Amino acid sequence: MNKEIEFPDPVLSPYTATMILAYLHGYAPPILERRRLVAVGHLRAMAAWLGYPQPQLRSVRHHLPLAAHFALLRASRLASFSGATAMLQPGATPWLHGEWPMQIDFLLAGLREETWQQALRELGLETTIRLDYTAYLQQVLARQRDAPPLLARRAAWQTGGEEEEWQLHLPRGLSTWLLFDLLQLGEWQGERRLLHCTALTVGQAMQRGYGAQMIRWLLETATQEQMPSAAARQLRDWQRRAQMVEVDQVYLLGVKQPQQLTEMLRHKRFRRHVQRQLSPRHAVIAGEMVPVLANWLQKRGYLLGGEATDVRRRLLSRAEDDVSYDWLGLRLLVGLGGVIPLPYPPPFARLNGVGQALDAQQRSELEGVAEAILARLQVAVRGRDAFFPAATAAAPALIERIEEAIRLGNKLQIRYQSLGDNEARQRCIEPLRLERRGELYYLHAYCYQAEDERVFRLDRMEV
Repeated sequence: MNKEIEFPDPVLSPYTATMILAYLHGYAPPILERRRLVAVGHLRAMAAWLGYPQPQLRSVRHHLPLAAHFALLRASRLASFSGATAMLQPGATPWLHGEWPMQIDFLLAGLREETWQQALRELGLETTIRLDYTAYLQQVLARQRDAPPLLARRAAWQTGGEEEEWQLHLPRGLSTWLLFDLLQLGEWQGERRLLHCTALTVGQAMQRGYGAQMIRWLLETATQEQMPSAAARQLRDWQRRAQMVEVDQVYLLGVKQPQQLTEMLRHKRFRRHVQRQLSPRHAVIAGEMVPVLANWLQKRGYLLGGEATDVRRRLLSRAEDDVSYDWLGLRLLVGLGGVIPLPYPPPFARLNGVGQALDAQQRSELEGVAEAILARLQVAVRGRDAFFPAATAAAPALIERIEEAIRLGNKLQIRYQSLGDNEARQRCIEPLRLERRGELYYLHAYCYQAEDERVFRLDRMEV
């Protein structure tokens, strides 16, 4: 009969390697630049998982056991520390399900000179882990291979935790594959060897493919007993919570005027792709409608918003086209003169001169870019002229009427005099929200004349 051997916290073992693999799979820490490997918070958490809590840890180069695990998992092709995030390699699954001696031999093979030194160079650890420490790691693994294997032990439910929480004690004798899967279900407290599972952690595991039946089987396999009825009920409740709220990617169709959406919905080929109409100007559509709509608009001389954006992106990515940039800059200066007073005459002559070097298509594309930029500037500038204080405070009756329109979704007919206008102009708007800054009130609203969202100062508005 084998007597159970408890190693006094070996610095490296299949158990500790499994802990790091489980952490990488569950948290996918991002890889940092300049060979810093992973962020400080992840380093401290992994050190605690190994039983070395170090709240002051700043670099993996200051923690030899952690650095050794990174290098060995890389050398053994069990994990990758390149690209955007640290992640498991395909070879990790058969290794986790292997027998204890095979796992140790596999790790010892990773410590062979050529493979090991290459991994140290790739991770920038060649000056951190020296030959004497490498020899020490080989001795640690060799002693575990020659010792009697650990006897299988059961996990145990713990009492005394929060009502919305499970606590399981995970012993050292669990199979590595079982330990790996259990650690995906909760947060690990290494010093007490407790796994804390909540609705959030179990829900996250379900998003990664752990179904309720699989979770129950893992727990019953680990504890070697039937799942308590209270825990089973809680698991069903957590499963419902995980499925209660979902966010789906959708295509949102937006038009400038309600009659434009009405015209589209008259066509059967468009109407069957409309999943839901949200407002007079917005609808959720299926992806199949996008190319059909783009072709329909193009025949009428219009561009779909995304395509127009792509045109602008292609245009502005041509860094070698200095004339385009010169024309665009001059055009923006001229446009600014229509929004705010300028301290110089608009450069019309220079703009026309530069434009002679562009063909009609280039000027048309650049004009679209300029109009888009100027429209955003107008939203930012108009109504927010802090250098022009309010002549009178906004009337309380006006504020009440606007708040009512926002609440009911009503339109308003207003007269508004912006900074660049000599007199007030009639506008039809759809109020969205009110904003107060100091003594000034600003109204964010959709303007049907401008066919865009605008910001209005209430002291310049009449209803």
